[in-house]
Amino acid sequence: MNPIIVLLQYKIYANVQVYQFLLLVWVLGIIWNLIKWIRAIQITKDMYKRIEKHSEHYHISDFIDNYQEENYVVLRTNYVSSPMVMGFNKTILIPDVCLSQENLKKCITSRNMAY
Repeated sequence: MNPIIVLLQYKIYANVQVYQFLLLVWVLGIIWNLIKWIRAIQITKDMYKRIEKHSEHYHISDFIDNYQEENYVVLRTNYVSSPMVMGFNKTILIPDVCLSQENLKKCITSRNMAY
C-alpha cells in the first residue's frame, strides 16, 4: 500500500483515524473563518451606517459636469483622513477638509477609474 494511505488510516484514539481528525480540523477552521468573515462584514456595515449618518451626502455628478458614468454616492465626512472607497456599494468617502474644486475632481475620477 501507499505509505500516505497507511498514515491516513492510522488510528489515533479508539476508532478515530488520522484522516478523520484532519477533516475535523479542516471543518472547524472553515467554520471559524466563516464566523470571523461574517463578523467583519457586520462591523463594516455598522461603521458605514455611522459614517453615513454623520456626513454630507453628494453624488459624483455634483463635482463633475456632464458626468455620464454610474453616479456613485460621495460622502464628505471627518471620519476619514484621505479619500477612499468603502463597502460593497462603492461609496466614495472624502475627508471634510477644504479642497479646491480641481482637487475634488481628481480624487473622485482617480477612485472611479479603479473600477
